[in-house]
Amino acid sequence: VISKGVELTVNASPVRGLSINGSATFLSSKFDDFAGAQCYPGQADASCAATGSFNAAGKRTPTAPKFASSIQAMYEFQNAGSIHPFIEGNWYHRTTINYLVNQAPGASVPTIDLIGASAGVRLDNGMRLSIFCKNCTNEYNPNFIGLDAGDAISNIATYQQQFGFDSVRTIGATVQFRF
Repeated sequence: VISKGVELTVNASPVRGLSINGSATFLSSKFDDFAGAQCYPGQADASCAATGSFNAAGKRTPTAPKFASSIQAMYEFQNAGSIHPFIEGNWYHRTTINYLVNQAPGASVPTIDLIGASAGVRLDNGMRLSIFCKNCTNEYNPNFIGLDAGDAISNIATYQQQFGFDSVRTIGATVQFRF
């Protein structure tokens, strides 16, 4: 595998109470040589028909987006009391990824944008209370996509998908203590 990239991180506090954090990654990650990679059913490669495998040289590595970025902004309202209200918003962007070495078309997830937000209070005693929304726009976001091995042997492409808490909208509340 040959991976090359650039990462950039920026943290700023332009005015009192406001913090902005951002990051971006540009990535080129490809197989230099991968003889014996498993073919997906119907893959148009001469060696797939003969051996069921191919050389994945030049293919992008699984789950490696070309670009990913995130930004978060939080504002804590200034007051003289012991209760400090805050609001926060965040955005995560990732270009298309594929979960498999063979780049099977059904294992591809298109570009995704996830938006989150929270609001709450921080108390001088170290406690923090908030409500939050992750993936507020309810974007379809599987954690993994793979081919069913049994069906692949029969030359049928059946995909299995796994989902987690960030795969769909999540709304909740948090209570944090510092001690």
